[in-house]
Amino acid sequence: MDARRTGTGAAPVPDGAGTARQDDSAATSPGERPPIPADPSGGVGRRCADHPDDQDCWAKHAHVAYVDQQLAGYTTDGYPVDIDLAAALLALDPTQRQAVLDRKKFGSATTRRAAESGITQFLDLGCGYPLPYRPRRRSRSRPSNIHETFEEVNGRTGARIVHVDSDPMVIAYARAVLDSWPHQVGCLQADISDIDLVLGSPAVTGNITADRPVAARLHAALEWIGDDESVAAVIDRLWQWLPSGSSLSLTHAITDHAPERTAALVQAYQTAGLPWYPRSLADLTGLTAGLPPGDAATDQQWAAGPVGEAARRTTSSVFATTAVKP
Repeated sequence: MDARRTGTGAAPVPDGAGTARQDDSAATSPGERPPIPADPSGGVGRRCADHPDDQDCWAKHAHVAYVDQQLAGYTTDGYPVDIDLAAALLALDPTQRQAVLDRKKFGSATTRRAAESGITQFLDLGCGYPLPYRPRRRSRSRPSNIHETFEEVNGRTGARIVHVDSDPMVIAYARAVLDSWPHQVGCLQADISDIDLVLGSPAVTGNITADRPVAARLHAALEWIGDDESVAAVIDRLWQWLPSGSSLSLTHAITDHAPERTAALVQAYQTAGLPWYPRSLADLTGLTAGLPPGDAATDQQWAAGPVGEAARRTTSSVFATTAVKP
């Protein structure tokens, strides 16, 4: 999940890339997150993008990536400000937990479909916190990480995965656990609204080759960008960049399911300093009009019916669709 909206002005920390080694000792219990090193990224520390001069920012201000973990029920640890916001959101709309889990389940389904089609390169835009590497020991209590799903499908390692997020602590944490992942992994702290910067960064160009398909994902990332033109530009530019045979999966919070509850959630996020921009199905249909129809094969592993129909049902607060580039 992209942890901030556009316009933070934060300077990206250096790109990270490399081939990680396998280390079974890194495995933890389902949903458990190992302690984040005090300063795993050479100076990021506990500062965040919106409050770079405040070393105690993480104890004072809610952050989307932490709140997302709380909403999913993956962890009971964290800072009180994040725990309290997640609790308030669930009190306003108890279906938010299922919405987050549905989104993550959809992410696992799209990754599985991509791996089954032979794709070995993955670009996760607005990645949020990765869970510790568990070689072929998937827990049924949560959806899989990209690398786990890839291994389940192929019976081997070797994926190329690039994680992008605007939150420096998300990227610092991802880098801190890279040594336990036997895949070629890159990390980039960047605002995804500057999509050309992202696609041209060493983290992307050093790990992803332009002559092979890529599975790109924008899961719960665009709802933190308030400008529709910027959202459309990200989608269009990314689609243009993807090689033939690639896939693009997208999820987004919608307003149609429960407008009054959604308005209350928007206000709660706003009060916490996290402007959130769910959109209507009509708006999202327009923003994704340049993509081909959804991939029904992916949706068969997620919910009944073609993706295009499932994404537009008002029984869910999550818009989800996958497009495959000819």
